[in-house]
Order: sequence, then structure tokens, then C-alpha cells
Amino acid sequence: DIVSGMKALSLCKRAEGEVVNIGTGEEWSIAQTVKLLGEIIKSDASIEVEADRIRPTNSEVSRLVADITKIKHLTDWMPQNTFVEGLTKTVSWIEKNINYFNVGEYSK
Repeated sequence: DIVSGMKALSLCKRAEGEVVNIGTGEEWSIAQTVKLLGEIIKSDASIEVEADRIRPTNSEVSRLVADITKIKHLTDWMPQNTFVEGLTKTVSWIEKNINYFNVGEYSK
């Protein structure tokens, strides 16, 4: 979806110089994403919190949702995958390409 959205924008003269979001337009919390990912990989994954990594209150936005109104208006582009479909496809790709990852090593 991101590639097709970028392609649509690159072919749209009216999009030049515009800031445009590409996404599903759906909101998913980290907790919901972890639960969903656990279901996809058949694991009872959980969130581990390290106190020293928690950001100070009000230092970050509390919600992120891609407003895709502008890209739809400019290009008629629409996502072809839901978040669930995209995450499932990503998991499948990673499973097939696991050799590209340092499994078991925490990357900072």
C-alpha cells in the first residue's frame, strides 16, 4: 500500500509540495498490536516495560492515526490491505526471510 500510495502521489501534479499521509486510516494501540501479533504467530506475547525507557508525560503524542483524506482527494488512492492483512503479510515475509535478521539480539 505504501508503494502504491507513493506511486499515485508521484504521478499527481496537484500533490507536488503537499504533505500527505499514507496509511489505513485505522487506529491501533500498542497493546492491540501486540495481542494481534501474538495471535498471528501463535504466541501469548506480552509487553515488557523498562522504567528507564518510559518517556516523560506529554513528551510524545498519545495517538497516531493516518488521516488519508488528502491522498484520497488528490489521487483516488485507497489502501488495499487492512492493518491485520498487512501485519499478517509482514509476518509471513519475515518468516521466509528470517536470515536477514539478528534473531535474539536487541537492537537499540
